[in-house]
Amino acid sequence: ALMRFKSAVWTVLLFGATLAPRMVVSADHQKLTVTAADVAQFRALAEKGDPEAENTLGTFYGAGIVVPKNQAAALDWWRRSANQGNAIAESHLGESYLYGVGIPRSQAEGLKWLRKSAEGGFRRAQWTLGSFYAKGDGVPKDMTEAVKWWRKAADQGFAKAEGDLGTAYASGVGVELDYGKAVDLLTKAANRHYAPAQYHLGLLYSLGLGVPQNSATAFEWWKRAADQNYTGAQLNLAQAYAKGDGTPRNLVLAYMWYHCCPGKLA
Repeated sequence: ALMRFKSAVWTVLLFGATLAPRMVVSADHQKLTVTAADVAQFRALAEKGDPEAENTLGTFYGAGIVVPKNQAAALDWWRRSANQGNAIAESHLGESYLYGVGIPRSQAEGLKWLRKSAEGGFRRAQWTLGSFYAKGDGVPKDMTEAVKWWRKAADQGFAKAEGDLGTAYASGVGVELDYGKAVDLLTKAANRHYAPAQYHLGLLYSLGLGVPQNSATAFEWWKRAADQNYTGAQLNLAQAYAKGDGTPRNLVLAYMWYHCCPGKLA
């Protein structure tokens, strides 16, 4: 069972699993069915101290996959795994501390484990740590440091890092302004369905920065982001429909998109 799940980085993990019990999704988007026999085999390995099995068993408890959801048990298994240097478990433990899930909130403890995970190469932790540096939340604000961690995660194909790094190149924050690199990174992230990247890529097409100006392509990227409830893209769609920019003019759709936006300007 361990080899069958070895490459999986669970996306139903920490905070409110949405997939039905027994079905999980791996990092490469494969659907994997978990059975009671799988859980039993992982438990046997975890009780022998296998760090990957400990992490995975913690995930089963954290998401309520086959076993009853139990955050205390999840944290126990993640801590055992993290204490053996498992980067994914370190990230789970760090995020649990950061957001106070099943444990008293501690930003210092959360960032400690998150940094261990990032240094161990776990791409989600690298992106998250970079985001803390970008906001100056719990660490000094440092866009150069943020970009460093985003780049590490982006080099592993993590969409959110690709998108945030692309946006940094588009704005020249933390890196030298480079619209070509921005377009390349944002396109990768946008094709992985990351709504902020779709929105920013649409802006570059709209303005002709790094790519030939193309209102129709800008509209298409905004539409994809708007369909994921990204407010900025919804507002841009409303304006595009109102002006007939990149799409036939349609005041009804302009009105609809404008009024569906919770963050619209009054």
